[in-house]
Amino acid sequence: MGSFKSRRDATRVIYEILSIARAGATKTQIVYKVNLNSRLARGYVEFLVEKGLLIPCLSQRGGTIFDLSLRGEQLLRSLIEVEKLIQLFPVVQTILRSSQPLAHPGQERPR
Repeated sequence: MGSFKSRRDATRVIYEILSIARAGATKTQIVYKVNLNSRLARGYVEFLVEKGLLIPCLSQRGGTIFDLSLRGEQLLRSLIEVEKLIQLFPVVQTILRSSQPLAHPGQERPR
């Protein structure tokens, strides 16, 4: 099957971070549970805070806990619905697992 390695796209990583933040999460918990290095986790968390999807809160221990904002909860619900819809279509699952890019209409698929 070659050296094709399945990678998560940014949407999937955001989905996973929002899922964890539902119950409140530290940056360290995000790093471990989403399996990101600290640099990537910091970038995603900063982006999500800037977009108003995560809210940084002071924990009792003095650290920062990230919680979902109302907007973050709405996005997470939408992503869950999209995932459910995609799972209904086996053809989409096959395409998503394919290592070759899709061809545009009128173009041949690369071989």
